[in-house]
Amino acid sequence: MWLLSIYMIQTMGELCLSPVGLSLTTKMAPQKYASQMMGVWFLAVTAGDCITGLLSIAEVDLNGIGMIVLQAALATLAGIAVWMYRKKIVALMGDVR
Repeated sequence: MWLLSIYMIQTMGELCLSPVGLSLTTKMAPQKYASQMMGVWFLAVTAGDCITGLLSIAEVDLNGIGMIVLQAALATLAGIAVWMYRKKIVALMGDVR
């Protein structure tokens, strides 16, 4: 049951995130580069999977508390960066909502 629960949570997260990201990608990209930006959206997921695979090959303990703390710290730093540059991001978005 734990495996099914993990798959369900991951799928629900993907269903919530993907449509928003894809919609914003097509709205924000220049018209002639919209399809390329969609590819970049999917490439970001591929890059994350590749990095995880390389870490596994290098036998890095991905289940250790240190890795969880590192991921939490990186997520926090990313959130702070978005918060600090929120006015510039809103200005770049123009009338996209």
